[in-house]
Amino acid sequence: MNKIFEIAASISTPLALAGFFAAVVFFVFRQIIAKDVFPRLTAAIGGDLLKHIIDRLFWLALVAMILGFVASFVPKPPPPPPLTSPSSNSPGTASLPLPRFSTPSRITEHHSWGVFEAWIRQHPEVLRQYGVPTEVKFVSLHEQNFATGYVAYNVSDGWSVWLFTKTNEFKKMGTPIRHLTPGSGRNIDENVFAEVTQGMIEREKKLYRSLINGRLMSPDFKGIGIIGGIGTLYIQNRLYEAFGRPEENEFFVADVVYGSADGYEVLAGLRHSVGLTTPDSPKSVYVLYRDGRFERHVQFPQPHQ
Repeated sequence: MNKIFEIAASISTPLALAGFFAAVVFFVFRQIIAKDVFPRLTAAIGGDLLKHIIDRLFWLALVAMILGFVASFVPKPPPPPPLTSPSSNSPGTASLPLPRFSTPSRITEHHSWGVFEAWIRQHPEVLRQYGVPTEVKFVSLHEQNFATGYVAYNVSDGWSVWLFTKTNEFKKMGTPIRHLTPGSGRNIDENVFAEVTQGMIEREKKLYRSLINGRLMSPDFKGIGIIGGIGTLYIQNRLYEAFGRPEENEFFVADVVYGSADGYEVLAGLRHSVGLTTPDSPKSVYVLYRDGRFERHVQFPQPHQ
């Protein structure tokens, strides 16, 4: 009996399974007949019965043969998509590493990872031309939009990237050791301000001071301006002409996917624009090429892809 179950478990096609059960039924009937519990049949009746059995087996075999022949020409359906990263079946992405999820994993990690996977599906040409990321992980950052620029301030790894939207170029900077507005962010470190404005004329100092005060002096601390590490780098690098005034205050984004390859770096899961913060909002993916230029790709939520 165990042998029969082993054979049945090894059969993978419906036709083969049907043949197996036909053989089982045949041998069961054969054993029942061998018990000799039925009355003897006359030669005429026995011959008739044998003829019917042969006739039915012939038609059964013929139908099975035709179905098997037709099945050999029917195209097989495509395999279901994998349950893990779809990057595994994208061109040139077989060796893409997976990020380390938290235990238990956070919903922000899954949202950003979904954006990264969608980007890989829609832009395999980047991986083919510039290589597969050798490092993929989650990072948290502050981002801030300006009139003609954008900054992603990576608090996990201690660097920031400044995107010049007029020229499609970027600059990567280390985060400053000392911030303009330490602690709660409500007070200016005058020593740091003196350092970052060194060499400026008085008019320029007043301009940058107003951008800090625009944030600090507003009711409920909600005015638009610059503070902290972003403000320090903004003033230190004289970025008003290139970036203009801030359009919002810095916004914290947790668990953005960061990938690094020989030819580029990528940040996936950022906001599409000011104010769009829900999981259902479109998301931005920034590709930072080693030659100093960047591309921004927009990923839409799953129902709209």
